[in-house]
Amino acid sequence: MTTFVIFSKVTPSASVIKLDERHKAVQRRHRSECPTVSFRAGFALDRGYEVLDIVEADTLEDVQRAAKIIEEEGSATTEVVEAFPWREFVASRSRAA
Repeated sequence: MTTFVIFSKVTPSASVIKLDERHKAVQRRHRSECPTVSFRAGFALDRGYEVLDIVEADTLEDVQRAAKIIEEEGSATTEVVEAFPWREFVASRSRAA
């Protein structure tokens, strides 16, 4: 499986009270529509309503579908990037040089 990061930014006008309800709706849809995406960790970032989720999946398309659900249910914008262990990243750059 490949590791990805989903950055989400919740719309500031979204009610804080409903964040938990939205989160539960997102989780329900992820379980039913994205069973191949494994959520490993989630962090709220100390700069507004931003969230970082670390996930594993076989394909980028699977993660993009999960991100789309976050947008639809969570009143958020998202960005998906692939993540690599630091040593693998350095080793790949060393071979390219």
